[in-house]
Amino acid sequence: MPYAQVQAIRLTDFNYTPEYVATEEIPITYQLQVLNRVPEHGETLEITVGIRYLEPDSANFLLSASYLTVYKMTGMSRLPPRKRPRLP
Repeated sequence: MPYAQVQAIRLTDFNYTPEYVATEEIPITYQLQVLNRVPEHGETLEITVGIRYLEPDSANFLLSASYLTVYKMTGMSRLPPRKRPRLP
């Protein structure tokens, strides 16, 4: 059975704008971006999460941050790459 253990959690970016004042007329948008990477010859899984609170259609943000979590994986095997059929 596959098992994952957290090896590290690192805050990689943090920006806060205390001068920014949101108005009630303009809603704040929450954006979440998740990227993952499995190194080819390793047993780790790296997940980067980016979070932003900002005005819609604007670069004005209240908070922007990202963090990296590294997991040590055990009990997993890598599947061979899928063969794609050739197009005529």
